[in-house]
Amino acid sequence: MTSSKTPKSDSSTVPPASVVSLGDGAVHQKIPRDMYKELFERERGRFLSKLDQGCDVLAHCPVPAYRWMMVEVVERLRKRGYKVICVSSDPVIDEFSELENSFFFHHGSLVEIFSQRPKPPLYITPTLLPGGIGERSLVFLHDIWDSPLGDENKFRNDARDFEYIAIPSKPALPLYERVLRYNPQEWRRVPQQTLIPCGYPKLDSTLARIAAQPPTPKTAIVYAPTVGFMSNVKEYGHKILLALATRFRDREIIFRPHPHDHNSQDMLYLIHFASRFQNITVDLESGDNYSSYARSSVLVSDLSGTAYTFAFTQLRPVVFFQPKVGSQFENMKDFAYVKNVPVIGALAETIEDIISRIVELEAEGSQRVERIKNLRDTSVFNVGHSLDYFIDQVDNLMTGKLIDGGVRID
Repeated sequence: MTSSKTPKSDSSTVPPASVVSLGDGAVHQKIPRDMYKELFERERGRFLSKLDQGCDVLAHCPVPAYRWMMVEVVERLRKRGYKVICVSSDPVIDEFSELENSFFFHHGSLVEIFSQRPKPPLYITPTLLPGGIGERSLVFLHDIWDSPLGDENKFRNDARDFEYIAIPSKPALPLYERVLRYNPQEWRRVPQQTLIPCGYPKLDSTLARIAAQPPTPKTAIVYAPTVGFMSNVKEYGHKILLALATRFRDREIIFRPHPHDHNSQDMLYLIHFASRFQNITVDLESGDNYSSYARSSVLVSDLSGTAYTFAFTQLRPVVFFQPKVGSQFENMKDFAYVKNVPVIGALAETIEDIISRIVELEAEGSQRVERIKNLRDTSVFNVGHSLDYFIDQVDNLMTGKLIDGGVRID
C-alpha cells in the first residue's frame, strides 16, 4: 500500500524527514540538500540542449505535492502534438520525474535562464510561485472548493506573473475573483488575468482510477488536518488520534499530515505519537492520496481543502472538527466551504462529537452518497472532462485569445 507505516520496534524512532513514500508502494530516498547544486548543474546542459530543440509547454512541479496529476496533463498535451518539457525542482523519483524529457532544475535557476533567452509559449504548474517563466503562465489550483487562502496578500504576490488561473468549481470562482481584483495595479506584473472554468484534473484522474479497479473495502478512518498555520492540529491532533485509535480499535486509522508539514517539529511529534498505536498508519505520501482515501469510509479534518476532494472522489462523508470556542468557521459563514458542511458531512465541536458523528454518518448509507454526488456534479466544472476543456484551450492560452467561459480581470 502507498502508506508508510512508522516503525513499532523502537518507539523513539521517528521517520527521517528526508524519506517520502511514493505511489508504487516503495519508500524512496530524496536527494540530500547539499547535492542539489551539483545535480542541477549536471542537468543544466541537457536542459538547455532540449530547449534548443523546441518547447511549446514547460510543465513545472516545484514541490512533490500535487504533481502526480501533472503526468496525465503532460501525456495529453503530447498526444495532441505539443512539445512538452518537464521540470521538477524537488528531486524525488516518481512518475512525473520519469516522463520523457524530464529534468531536475531549481525554480530560481529557471527564472534566471528565461530572463536571458526566449520563454516557452506556455508555462503550467500546480504550485503558485512568481517568476514569469513562460510567455504566458497558468496554474492549476489544488483546492477544489473555496477553501480559505490564509494570507491573501501572499497569494496575490505569488500569482502576480500568471495570466491564467484554472478554477475548479463554481464556489471557487467568486473567491479568486474577489482576491485578484483587489488593487491589481499595485501587485500584478501581467497586463490582465483570466480565471478559466477548467474543473479539477485531480478529481477526474481519481474517478478514472476508481472506475478501472475493483471496489475497495472501505473500513479505515482517515485524519487529514490542513496546513499547520491554519490548523488546530497542534492543540488537538494527539487527542484526535488517541480517541480514534482507542474507540475504533478494530479498524485502521490513517493519519495523513499535510505535505507541507512533514518536517515541522509539531508534526514529527505527532508522527512519533501515532507510532505507539498498532492500528494507526502514517501516510507520508506527498503527492497521491488515492490508496488512503480509497480504503476509508470517513475523513476527519478541520479546514482542509482535501475534505471536499475526499467527499467528491470517494462519495463518502467528512467530519469537520471545529471547537466551539475559537472556531474558524465563525469568520467564514459566507463561504460555500462552511455552508456545504451539512451536505458532505457534519460539524464536531468536541472530541467526543467526532466519534458520534462518525457513527451517525456511516449509518446513513446511499442517501448521503446522492447528496454529495449531486453537489459535486452541479458545482465542479467539467466533471470527468477537465483536461478535454484544457487541451481544447491550449492554442488560445498560448496566443492570449479569449478563453471559452473565462472571466477576465483587467
